[in-house]
Amino acid sequence: MADTTKPGVAGLTGLATVLMMSTFFEDCLRLVTHWRSQITYMSKMYSSVWPVVIASTSLLVQSSSSAAVLLGHEGIKLGALYALLAFVVVQPMLYGETTNPKLILRSLAVVGGLMLLVWHTKEQKAAKEQSLTPPKPSSGRMQLGARVMLTLMTFLEVFVSDSFGLLSLKASQVKSDLATFDTDSELVANRNYSVAMVEEMLGKEQHYSATALYQVHMVGIVSLVLLSAFICFGYATSICAQLLGLVLAVWNIFAHPFWESANPFSDLYRYYFFQTLSVVGGLLMLAVHGPGALALDIDVKNK
Repeated sequence: MADTTKPGVAGLTGLATVLMMSTFFEDCLRLVTHWRSQITYMSKMYSSVWPVVIASTSLLVQSSSSAAVLLGHEGIKLGALYALLAFVVVQPMLYGETTNPKLILRSLAVVGGLMLLVWHTKEQKAAKEQSLTPPKPSSGRMQLGARVMLTLMTFLEVFVSDSFGLLSLKASQVKSDLATFDTDSELVANRNYSVAMVEEMLGKEQHYSATALYQVHMVGIVSLVLLSAFICFGYATSICAQLLGLVLAVWNIFAHPFWESANPFSDLYRYYFFQTLSVVGGLLMLAVHGPGALALDIDVKNK
């Protein structure tokens, strides 16, 4: 574990925590500003007062727990983190999305970041209590599970996602779309591409060749799979977590431009944008504090 008394480490840890909490604050804002539509949606699944109860509980748990994580004492932070973990696990059930692989994998990636924060908070608490007890094996298992979960978003974009993303821009599909749709708006509406990406493709006199797009596509797949695999096994963890976090942060800007008012998917993009920020925060936490006991990095150091 990194020395949190150092200003740089403490600052990066704080930044990682803020990024991880951002998705919960965004969800609270969504509930407040879209209260009626949220209740209407849940009324299709629940009767009586249950939609109001569920929405109110969601708002209370996320807002109070996120604030406690950012401002509270270690003991309070642990309870708040466990509450957020429980919420992320049950959220797909509450919204009837248990068969949505994209939401499930994204939620598990967020869980991975929260698990790292739980481990870090426990270590901080033990250090303040001047505990001389060596770390239990379960600490290593928790970080191993967290590393695997954090990489699920990458595998989601590589193998599952069929919307616009870092790796879903297939050359054959783009070529077909450019020939089928006449205007930028039609292409955005029918294929869910980013407005900025469509403007870039259609604004040039020479479109990218199918071969070039395919090559970029394959290089991206191989690179991200390797980074994710190294993180899972705990090899060169810090540098791989930094690189993957940087790639996800840049991709997030282009893939989820919720600030574009003309974009018909802006509300969904905002949800995905802040959820991805949470995963980036988890990767930053991993880069700062290391992979834990069950990692190849540890084996290499011990040789």
